[in-house]
This record gives sequence, structure tokens and C-alpha cells, in this order.
Amino acid sequence: MNVRSLLFTLTFLMSSSALSAKVLIWDIGDVLFEKSTFGYMKSIGLSHLLEHILFDWKNPWKLETRFFEVVSQLECEPVPEGIHLRNARGVLLPPIMSHWQAGTLSSEEIINRAHTKIEVLAEQGTFFASHREKELIKKAVAAVFNPHTLAHNMRPIRAGIRLLEQCATEINPDGTPRNKLIALSNWDPFSFEILHELNRDVFGFFDDILISGRTGFIKPRKAAFQYLVDLHKLNPTECLFIDDREENLEAAEALGFNTFHLQRGNYRELRQVLLDFGALLGA
Repeated sequence: MNVRSLLFTLTFLMSSSALSAKVLIWDIGDVLFEKSTFGYMKSIGLSHLLEHILFDWKNPWKLETRFFEVVSQLECEPVPEGIHLRNARGVLLPPIMSHWQAGTLSSEEIINRAHTKIEVLAEQGTFFASHREKELIKKAVAAVFNPHTLAHNMRPIRAGIRLLEQCATEINPDGTPRNKLIALSNWDPFSFEILHELNRDVFGFFDDILISGRTGFIKPRKAAFQYLVDLHKLNPTECLFIDDREENLEAAEALGFNTFHLQRGNYRELRQVLLDFGALLGA
């Protein structure tokens, strides 16, 4: 158990609020769903990747770096409050991706801008290793920002969803639901609509779902958490926020939320925290 989780457990064991705090706030990406790398490779085209390896002598795992090099050059308005998003490995994402997840730029707009930029870079004659690499980056852009491709390449994380279901079905002795479940996630509105349709059983466990592309508030901005608090009239000290990004947890803690850092698949540790929190009764 890490230091944050230990402090959390001790705090709630010594506090009467452990019996009454039942509001659970869940992130979605890399907590309940994760991207299928192989699925994306298929979407881009395995034959194109193979040609890139054989004829350009390029490592296919470097494709993400090249992708970011292109997308980082796309013009967009400054990101609100200077907040930039990071991926699962902590890599800073291009500013335009913040606009995408805030719903201020559509997938189609970004793809069109990227294709225009790719043609400009290709005319320089030195940016791409070959025409094959150029076309591969175009396919990568289409795969990443296409709502259908993104939604269909997200796979459920069974351990996380099992815990979510247990929390959703836990009841008090008087038969009332023991927990209130809210999703708070950075996601563009177009692919999330498809993801929601494909996984209605999972999202049906939530009492409310707050997506950045719909609210316009991106974690870790304070406004994202304040919107949640105001909307549901929450006391942050009686809530547990579950996320995989350190910067999101720090922002939530600054407002008084209890947090759990989901990392390296530590769902067993999360289950124990949920027991200590009172969300699960542990039959």
C-alpha cells in the first residue's frame, strides 16, 4: 500500500465520516477502459507498418513520437489556464488535444488541419523519411481522432468494472443504494457517445457521467472539480476520487477530496480502500 492510500485508510478508520461517505467519483480511461494497441495498429494497417519497417528501417514503436511531432504543430487557441494533458506515461500531449477533449474542436476539424500540415511538411522534403512514413502518419491521425475507431478500440478493464459493479449493487440494511457513483473523465463528446452506446451495461452503473467534451471543463483544472461539487452539492471530504493521473489527484486533494491513485493495476488495493471507506461491506 502506498503512502497516500495508507494515510487515507488511517484517516477514515479514525473518523465517523467513514460510515457516511459514500460518493465515489471514477475516472474512465485507464481505470475502467484501456486502449487496444493492437486494435490501433490494425486500424492504421499492419501492411503499412510492415513496409515502414522493411523499407524505411524505422522502429514502429517510434510512430507515436512522430505523430506527436506533427500534431504539436497544429495551430489552436491557447489552452485555458495553461493546462495541458498527459498520456498514461506522463508525456505532455499537444495543446490541440486539450481542445479536442474539451469539445471546442471536433475530430473532423483536427484531422483536416493535420492533413493540411502533413502536406506542408512533406513539401519541405526533409521532415518525413519517405512517402510511406507520411501516409502512415496520416493514417495514425485518422485512427486516433476518428470517433468510431477510438470507441471501438477501447477494451474494458475487468477488474475495475467488477469493483464498479460491486459498488453499484451494494445496499444498506434498509434496502437503499449504499453508494452514489459519478464518472468524471476527460473525453471528446463524439467518441464517448459511441463508447457509451457500446457499453451501456457498464455506464448504467453510474448515477451521473460528466465528460469534459460536454461540460467544457478539463481535469486537472479546478473548474472541473468545482463544477462537480456545485452540480451535486457535494462535500469533497465525504467523497472518494479514483484516477490514474497524479496531476488530477493533486487538483482534487487541493479542494479536499479523498483520492486513490490507480496505478500498475492495483485493484486489490483499491478494493481495500473501498472497504475502509465504507463503500463495500465485504461479505
